[in-house]
Amino acid sequence: MIFSLSRIPYTSCYPITWPLSPQLYLPRIDQEGRLMRILELIQGRGVEPGVCKAAWSQLAFLLEDPQLHQPFFKLCSLQFLVMNFINMVKRDGSPNLTVEYLPGAVETLRLIATHSNHIRTTLLQDEEFLLCIVRVALFYYVDDRTRCQASCLMALLIFNHVIIFAGTDECQKQVTVHGKNFISVPELLTSRVHLPFICDIYPWYERSGLCHEMRTVHHILKEKDWAVLDFLKTVWAAAFAGGVEHIDCAHVQSSKFSANLDIGEYETTLLKSSVLKLVMTKILLNIENATSHQDVKRNVNNLGFYIQQVQFTSCKNEIFLTSSYWNQSLQRFLTSQPNSSVDEQLLTHILNSVSVSLLVYRPFLKGGVAVYPQILQLLLNELKNQDSALHYTLQRTGGVNWVASDPNPRALMSIRLFRAATNLMCQTLKFVCCNVNCQDIFGSSSWNQLATSITTSLLPLLSANNDLQYYNLAVLGCSLECLVYVTALGWPGEDLAHQLVSSLIRLISTFHIGRGRAHNSYMGRMVTLCSSLALVHLLSNHPGDLTQDITTWSSEEGFLDWSWLVSLWVYRDPSVTSTGLMIAAALTTQARGLSLLHNSLTQVSGGVWGAALSYLMSSGRSCIVRTSAAQLLIKLTQTGPTASNPWISPIVADTITGESVEGLAALMVLFQHCNLYSVVHSSLSKLYVSHDQLPVNARLNTQGELDLSMSRLSSFYLINSDDHNNKESQSDENSYDDNTTSTPVSVQLYETLLRLLVNIVLLQPSQVIPQMSSHGIISLVVKQLRFTVSQIKISMVHLQAVETSLVLIGAVLKHDPEQAPLLARDTNLVHLTLAVLSSGTDWTSIIIVSLEILNALICGGSWGAVRIIQWIAVSPALTLHPIVAGLHVCASLELQTATAAFLSNLLSQVFLNEISLQQDLQSTVSGILDVPVQILNNQSVCPGWELSRHIIQLMCDLPDCEDPNKQNSRKHKAEVLGIEKEHLCLLLDCLKLLLLVSQSAKEAAHHFRSFLIPFLSKPLSDLQVKLQTINIHITSQPMKKKEIKDDICTVIQHLEVVTNWVKGRGCWSVNIGESIIPLLHPLWVPALRTPPLLGAVLRFLLTASAHYQVCLFMTRTSGMPGVLLSTSRTKRPLLACITTTVCQQLGKLLTCSRGFALCFDNFSRVSFLTAISILLNCARVQECAYVMNKLDLVSLLIKWLQSKMATDEGMSITPSTMKLLVLLTTHHESQITVCKSYGWVNTIHDLVLHDGLQKDALRIMANMSLNHHSAHSLFTSDGFIKTIIGIITDKMDEPWSEVALVILWALISNNQRGQAVMKQHPLIPLLKHLTDSQDVKKASLSQKILDILS
Repeated sequence: MIFSLSRIPYTSCYPITWPLSPQLYLPRIDQEGRLMRILELIQGRGVEPGVCKAAWSQLAFLLEDPQLHQPFFKLCSLQFLVMNFINMVKRDGSPNLTVEYLPGAVETLRLIATHSNHIRTTLLQDEEFLLCIVRVALFYYVDDRTRCQASCLMALLIFNHVIIFAGTDECQKQVTVHGKNFISVPELLTSRVHLPFICDIYPWYERSGLCHEMRTVHHILKEKDWAVLDFLKTVWAAAFAGGVEHIDCAHVQSSKFSANLDIGEYETTLLKSSVLKLVMTKILLNIENATSHQDVKRNVNNLGFYIQQVQFTSCKNEIFLTSSYWNQSLQRFLTSQPNSSVDEQLLTHILNSVSVSLLVYRPFLKGGVAVYPQILQLLLNELKNQDSALHYTLQRTGGVNWVASDPNPRALMSIRLFRAATNLMCQTLKFVCCNVNCQDIFGSSSWNQLATSITTSLLPLLSANNDLQYYNLAVLGCSLECLVYVTALGWPGEDLAHQLVSSLIRLISTFHIGRGRAHNSYMGRMVTLCSSLALVHLLSNHPGDLTQDITTWSSEEGFLDWSWLVSLWVYRDPSVTSTGLMIAAALTTQARGLSLLHNSLTQVSGGVWGAALSYLMSSGRSCIVRTSAAQLLIKLTQTGPTASNPWISPIVADTITGESVEGLAALMVLFQHCNLYSVVHSSLSKLYVSHDQLPVNARLNTQGELDLSMSRLSSFYLINSDDHNNKESQSDENSYDDNTTSTPVSVQLYETLLRLLVNIVLLQPSQVIPQMSSHGIISLVVKQLRFTVSQIKISMVHLQAVETSLVLIGAVLKHDPEQAPLLARDTNLVHLTLAVLSSGTDWTSIIIVSLEILNALICGGSWGAVRIIQWIAVSPALTLHPIVAGLHVCASLELQTATAAFLSNLLSQVFLNEISLQQDLQSTVSGILDVPVQILNNQSVCPGWELSRHIIQLMCDLPDCEDPNKQNSRKHKAEVLGIEKEHLCLLLDCLKLLLLVSQSAKEAAHHFRSFLIPFLSKPLSDLQVKLQTINIHITSQPMKKKEIKDDICTVIQHLEVVTNWVKGRGCWSVNIGESIIPLLHPLWVPALRTPPLLGAVLRFLLTASAHYQVCLFMTRTSGMPGVLLSTSRTKRPLLACITTTVCQQLGKLLTCSRGFALCFDNFSRVSFLTAISILLNCARVQECAYVMNKLDLVSLLIKWLQSKMATDEGMSITPSTMKLLVLLTTHHESQITVCKSYGWVNTIHDLVLHDGLQKDALRIMANMSLNHHSAHSLFTSDGFIKTIIGIITDKMDEPWSEVALVILWALISNNQRGQAVMKQHPLIPLLKHLTDSQDVKKASLSQKILDILS
């Protein structure tokens, strides 16, 4: 666009004027009318392109008069213009929006933007509109006028904040054309940019309303504001030189710039020294080019200074270590062996600098991928290579014995080098361990090789006698610290692992029973802690069994049992105690570790159970100790006792019976003896909540962040600090207050206690859940969710705690569903779970457990569904995003199942629950699903469309059309996703309910009809083939056949989906009916013997036959589709089958003598009424009425109405038969059939006198009165005419009195005899009275009758 502006010749610039007074433009009535006609052409449909293009040009011509802008916006909106302009540029294919109209549209927009600051401000905020202007300038680059119009419009928008319409006294210069004044811009702007319009200029003063920050470069240079000028000189010099790194040769500025912009050599050096990346690059180059140890050491010291600057100033410059200069400069030092003491000193400096760099560096994201330093790959290669210089340095310097009193400088230097090397190794391994993605980048298969190489070098340093004096304490701690990270990262191999386990246990035992209190010293603590951590890693990650090595070492040299492990438990340092308990927990993962713990810890009272419970129950201990004890109990209670894995449980005396119990019962008694539930409740209530933690109802920013406020819902309220304590704990020792001495519980301990409760619930839910409820643990967990949920977006620990809380609640609801109504109604569990679901987390497990809890709350009562829909109605985008994502083809099968179950249960409750019907949740759900919101990719789509689209893709195995990168990742569902039959049925049920409630879901189904219709119709054709294959007898019951029972159920479910799809208005009913009805025709006979299948078929036909064209499909025969039934055809259409069935049932009712209810043994009353309703829909169509009349349906209906049963026991079906006869008598053939029936006039006359059937009887008589054959029969009955007149007289205000007037009018129209008969009755006064009625139709009919009779 800037290039376009520069190429515009001055002669093509446009004069943009502004009216100084309203007298300059007089209103023109004829032009306003012309403007209206032009807009009708632009907004109309079917206008020829040439006419429409001319209309846009004429619109631009008229809008050159600013007086017409206001009338224009009364007829058309700015949004209409903008959307049409954008669609023209996008070329969306609409016939009314083509690229040919762009010149007129651009000129129109330029004209209206010229005279309105508000319009310019509005257009400037639309990024898509600005991009389209640029595209127009490129489209019409050779067209000077259109390109200039687009450039002029862009310039008006860009410089909107500096455009003014000042008077003549405020402008230094005046540019006039034909006496008109122009808009004014700053003088500096006209001198720097070639504006595409003629304008006035004005000096840019602050008194004109501009703020201090908007002063231009001109004024900065003129006023010499040194603080701003110094900064400007720096930026100017860097930009002129092409970057700060090239500024050396650019300090001599060109003469065309101001002298105030010159930058000196001193300022150049200072500027480059302030850029961390440049100064480090220079230092690294100096190291690479150094010729002496002193130069290298000096530059390494400088490098360390800048690295520490980054560390101490908390500077977020993460890219300083990614340069390739690090490898080029330091590789020769890291890959070479030191040959002298001077080399060792230099290498020590370099290793320390690299260690600090790795400590300070934090990986940053680039293109969604973490960027790691190149030197890290060099270090890992050196560590993996056993023959590298780094390993040689470790082995050589690690064998030097040195104590603090040793004055040997050579030994001291070796120890310093060893510590520097091990520190670098620790920082490298720590960097890899802390960044999980780093393991994938550098190849996970090489970590075992790395662990083997490092362990081989460090293991000899751990091998010594059991006396402390033989250990090299100067290097032992560093070696063990490295082994901690090595064992966490990889597996060193079978042989090395066995040796390492023995060495670690020997170290623990030696430092525990050594001289004095050596184990409590600084070195003793570090050695003990690192040895224990390395042992935990080995036991946790080992694929084999290390218990044999532990057993062998523990039984030798007089160490009875497991004293080395017990020594860790009684250590005074909590971290060591916690690690000792973690060793016991890690042992349970070994094949024989659990039995060893139970059998060997004989010196501990209560064994491993007693130790774990004693540490957990002690509230005065550290949280890390109690967390490890809880983890040990989690390992012990992970599985219940089985035949293959018998449980070694404590033997406890029952307090009630006094007998000893063991096994699972003993564990439950033990928990009650030690008041486990009370202690757990007390600990959970003391969860630490920081003072700066946001409450649940605090508002976060609105840019995609989760709004947990929901203050519009009654269950959310502002949380006070005192409200965090439960009511039961305010007066006893379990209460928590900031002023008390009680120890708060960390989030890690809180989460571990919850996992322990989950295991206990799964072991014995019938006993544990009542105990938890009586102690208030369940309600407390729900209450604490308010605090943990608010931190899940910034804390992974809180996210894990929330997930475990939901897992516990889900386990409780699964084994005790009666808790669901109470939790849904009396707590805010629903809202908290939805807050977790809406938080935007990508943890699949927490999304699944949230959906499972919501499912349980929905199934437990109506309040769950009500609260969920209320939440979704308030924030649909955040809540529906995980629902839509859960149905994506790339989601896991478990997530898809949980999401579909949640959606299905929620919609089922909406339609079936009484409370939902009372609160009108159906319309609320429809509004939620059919209103566009931003769900995915910042695009506004209807949630119903997205949900239906994803479900259809899952069922029909479609590629994701909106994600082209994943089209090839979708394979057959039976091979990759493993979609089983239950999962498919769940998806069908979900789609069925979606189609029932959402119009956008039906539109999505119509969009994918080419895939969905074959999928839904396939079970019908398969069932037909299967019925022919097994050759089932016509009189047998198909549902009793195992071979086809599942197929029939599948057909029923598919028909239910299709039924909901065709319900309501839509163009898809014709396509569905044309595909499904031919498949239902062969299944009609088997369906008569299968009531569930018959009901599904009839419900579909009833819904589909509401559409006119579908009724025609039912008249097609199976032999020649599309040919109507005739006397020459033998095969009957589906409509004939239904009509025959109805006729047979009517005949059966007329001849039945054993009772009305017993006549519906094979064909239920509901199915019979449904079939009549289908005939009602089809009776509107002439072709369908012809088919029904051929089968003597009309005669049977008259016979039924003549029978006594019709107005007695059969009153439940008589109204339906009357309505059917009403529609059939609108056709001539049926009228003839009625006339041939004996006594039909008296029959209808009797029905007219019946209160419940009077309206339909009158309609039948009205239809018959239109036939001249039946008019004679009506005249012969004096009672009928009197009845009609009596209805008009007595029930003048009733709606069917109008039908009676229609009968009279039909009888006397073109019938002299009818007129003579009517004149014999006192009808004329009554009609004159009706002409004055307020009912227009009745008055009109009465007047017509009077006109005929007169």
